[in-house]
Amino acid sequence: MGKVLRNRVLTLPAMSAIVVSIVWRQISSLSEMLRILKEEGALWLEPTTVSKQALSKRMAKMPAELFAKLLDEVIKNLPSAPKELAGAGQWNRVRAHFGAIYLADGSTLEALRKKLASLKEKAGTVLGGKMMMIVDAFTRAPVQVNYSPDPDINDKKFIDEVIKALPVGGLLVFDLGFLRLGSLIF
Repeated sequence: MGKVLRNRVLTLPAMSAIVVSIVWRQISSLSEMLRILKEEGALWLEPTTVSKQALSKRMAKMPAELFAKLLDEVIKNLPSAPKELAGAGQWNRVRAHFGAIYLADGSTLEALRKKLASLKEKAGTVLGGKMMMIVDAFTRAPVQVNYSPDPDINDKKFIDEVIKALPVGGLLVFDLGFLRLGSLIF
């Protein structure tokens, strides 16, 4: 598939449907996504055949920040009552004391391939940035996603957004990345 055709078929809305489908359906590989795309389509996309190379090349050019914003919008529009995980009921005594129980963690995104001119100029490995995800403890439903293009940013830099996401009376479970000298930073 040539560049012009790839750009015409794998438009931003098409790539959005593909990426959201990969995340939402927990599709483990591009090959599996291509099979589903061919047989079923994806979200608003009709079934279509795309080569693995074309999808891979198009994904390599999509900015991570764009998809972080897209994921955040998807999270805001999710149905409000996802199914609870098995065994969640055993925590009812703890849950009775909190309006919500959320889990938060940050992750540095993988290294980028240096295909763009702006990346070729940078020495060493160029990482894809940093994401902070907040999920409901008992459904694992995403609550909020935050992105920074700076892969060296500390989890503490996301604290304002994390606090805004937690309802009054809620409990937040997090790792030591949010601590400084043994005390909370907020």
